[in-house]
Amino acid sequence: MAEENVDVCIIGSGWGGAIPALRLSAAGKSVVVLERGRAWKDSDFRQTVDPRYVLSLFRIDTSADLKATMVTSQALLGGTSPLFSNVMLRAPSLVFDRGDDEGNRYWPRSLDRALFDPYYQRVENDLGVVPLRWTDEGYPGLNCQDGEAADHTWDLVPKRGYAFAKACQAAGYNEVSPVPVALDHRCVDCGWCTMGCIFGAKRTPDKVYIPAAQAQGARFLTEHEAKTIEPEFLSDHYKVHAVDMVNRQSKTFVAKVVVLAAGAMNTPVILQRSKFRFPRLWDRLSRQVGKKLSANGDAAFAVNLPVSEAMLASETFRGKIIGTTCWSFLEEFGFTLQDTYLLNSALALVVEPPDGPGWGLEYKHFMQALATTVNGIISMGLDGDDGEIRYNSLTDKGHMTWRMSTRSAQLYRTISAKVGEIVKAAGGQILKTPLAENRIACVHPLGSCRMGDDPDLGPLRADGQLYGYPNVYVTDGSALPGSLAVNPSLTIAANAERVSEGIRNNFPA
Repeated sequence: MAEENVDVCIIGSGWGGAIPALRLSAAGKSVVVLERGRAWKDSDFRQTVDPRYVLSLFRIDTSADLKATMVTSQALLGGTSPLFSNVMLRAPSLVFDRGDDEGNRYWPRSLDRALFDPYYQRVENDLGVVPLRWTDEGYPGLNCQDGEAADHTWDLVPKRGYAFAKACQAAGYNEVSPVPVALDHRCVDCGWCTMGCIFGAKRTPDKVYIPAAQAQGARFLTEHEAKTIEPEFLSDHYKVHAVDMVNRQSKTFVAKVVVLAAGAMNTPVILQRSKFRFPRLWDRLSRQVGKKLSANGDAAFAVNLPVSEAMLASETFRGKIIGTTCWSFLEEFGFTLQDTYLLNSALALVVEPPDGPGWGLEYKHFMQALATTVNGIISMGLDGDDGEIRYNSLTDKGHMTWRMSTRSAQLYRTISAKVGEIVKAAGGQILKTPLAENRIACVHPLGSCRMGDDPDLGPLRADGQLYGYPNVYVTDGSALPGSLAVNPSLTIAANAERVSEGIRNNFPA
């Protein structure tokens, strides 16, 4: 088996992998990035929910009892980012100060919002993050920006978000604001963001960081799956064993620094598999690897909101995936709410009429009546980190288990009650779906290889480095100590910037 020597081997090419690739290659280091997915062109994406296409993009992990489902992707260069909802929100300060039920601080004591702010700013500048604007500058009760739409409209809040904000206001919740997005003027408000943008409007790693890193000499090897990491016995280097998925050839990269950025569902499995294959070399690995997986408080509701103004009777199936955030419940209850776009064809698969079968002429009429009034509401909140990922040597895969904690159960009950209150105040209704209570459906898994002040609280030091294993770092969502109560992409990117800076300043000789 041929071995190749590099300064840095990075596993994964999303926010957590692409940013270190750029910063370290710009510092003159030889960098190779291993990405299981392939490079997609804009023309490769499709505006469809054809199951064959959807399954080619997304990876779905379920717990054995089917009580928890995690939706991620390992199909694309850039990680899951080409399919994300474009929202770039900074994590609230209270997230960094949060403690667990035993009184331990979630985040290492040296990390807080003030420390992260310069890194947030750097990412926002690099991506050209743009705050959306209200359609109507006179919207009452909110701090509205100018609403002129004569020259450009791509950065306006969708009318669906305006309807959500008015529903929140009807229930007495006025802390609603437009979200900042990583988009540019090529956005046409088609609403297919999570199936990949055919217009190239997303400002994602594959559009921004990866081309810049390649210009600095970084190599991105697509369709290469990293399997294990082997600490060299007589040196401080590491061997990363990978498989070229096209020709099934094994490859080994010997690196001074290894950066794991394979995602919250993959990174702990690579470490656990490595310990299984090389037990003596990984005997110092924290037992916390794979534990305390967070669903970020994700929950979704399909709702029917009556139209009170003519201008709201359109664009139900248009616009950015997410337009606004309601912050009214963050301080007291630990969650936020957002409007969301519901693909009409996907909606037909999950919404059930209150009476009668979910098919036939009656169902057709039911769906037709919803055409201009259906909306989605989603939540993100501070859950109880109830999941765990364990490597199974028989299947050579990670398997998820989930046990709903009291904290999470209370969170989801409160979310459901507040969404019901908002919808009722607007004269609407929550639509019936097959998704039963006490089931988790998550698109933002976090915290399965988290930073902590000691190895019993998390496998990583505050600088992102594995306890006991110098120069092995984790920079993806698994490194974050639990839920953020907001969309996590910006915080993952900012943390990758912070950790990359530390690697560069302390690079081994």
